[in-house]
Amino acid sequence: MVKPAPKVAIFIQARMQSTRLPHKVLKDLCGKPVLRHIVDRCKKADAAEHVVVLAPDTSDDEALVEFGKNQNIEIFQGPQNNVLERFYKAAQEFQPDVIVRLTGDNPIVPIELLQQMVHDFLQGLEQGSMVYMNNHGEPPTFPTGVSIEIFTKGLLDEAYHNATEDFQREHVTPYMRLNDDIPKIYVHAEKDDSRYRITLDTPEDWQVIKAVFEALYPKNPYFGYKEAVAYLDEHPEVASLNAAVVQKAVTSTG
Repeated sequence: MVKPAPKVAIFIQARMQSTRLPHKVLKDLCGKPVLRHIVDRCKKADAAEHVVVLAPDTSDDEALVEFGKNQNIEIFQGPQNNVLERFYKAAQEFQPDVIVRLTGDNPIVPIELLQQMVHDFLQGLEQGSMVYMNNHGEPPTFPTGVSIEIFTKGLLDEAYHNATEDFQREHVTPYMRLNDDIPKIYVHAEKDDSRYRITLDTPEDWQVIKAVFEALYPKNPYFGYKEAVAYLDEHPEVASLNAAVVQKAVTSTG
């Protein structure tokens, strides 16, 4: 009997409230909300059975729910601060074997990289050696803003039942990443582009993302992160706009 192929789901963690750039996920970017760009890129990759936005179950996030309904996007709501539980409950609902974790502040989802990482993960899973993979291990080589994490539902279950610290539950994967007993695969870029920020966390980031999209999106709506890096190489005046922004760290203090 042929074993069925593992079921993959992409879970996009998103929220309306942000201390540094509120409502960023629904900001208009070249005629489409940021979150629509993210979902469209995930669907273009054609690497998962489900693409689901995981939103907090708060009144502030009802706009996300309405957006999902109007845009025919799957939305799942769960606890606001215990995001690990939000992922766990979403996994109970959709029952994937493998989960890809993305976030709503990274509109330049790297389609080819996503496809390759899912392919390699499933290949490793078939060989019985794969439970966790990401592309932001030390030393960082990708620009900030193209982060991809992939893990099995079994590992998510383990994290949910064993994570005890608040920061482990708020940030979903610290239990997986910081546990030496869990085997991990880290994907690195061909060259170090970590000097650039193509994420969306501050007003300065918005200026950069807006400039990149206005330059590249009309020519190719699914431009890759390498094209974004090339644009920033050619336009240091744009890259400098958010060069001083410090990425928030995930620490044991939250």
